[in-house]
Amino acid sequence: MHKDIHDRLRKQADFVILKCQADPSFYKTDFFRLLRFWWVKHVVQEDTKYKSVFD
Repeated sequence: MHKDIHDRLRKQADFVILKCQADPSFYKTDFFRLLRFWWVKHVVQEDTKYKSVFD
């Protein structure tokens, strides 16, 4: 299930990067929104659930 989350994040990132390449003004909104979501919701909340596996 966690791999599926990573796959979806990767697809979202690919889409946002293409969008930003087409119109650089999207870096200010979409790109940083994706980074904030990835960091706060995924890394901090989801990935830390697996911390005990790697300790």
